[in-house]
Amino acid sequence: MITDAECIAVAATREERFLTDDGHAAEMAFQRDVEVWDLKLLLEATLVKGHVETRSELETIIDTLRERDGYRFSNQDRTDLFDRL
Repeated sequence: MITDAECIAVAATREERFLTDDGHAAEMAFQRDVEVWDLKLLLEATLVKGHVETRSELETIIDTLRERDGYRFSNQDRTDLFDRL
């Protein structure tokens, strides 16, 4: 598994954004001048802008994040996201 520090290093080297929901990791990235985006906020934006339009599409994204990255949304975050549909 890749650590947050490794992801931050890659983002810094490539001059890319670091996508996370971890406040500590975000702070580490900020200290290294890496732009940070919040994962839940990004997904909410895709819902508001209509880039993700159906429950099925959102489930696919959530499932893919869980399968590929081991990411698990809290029940409250899941509810918040699905309420945006």
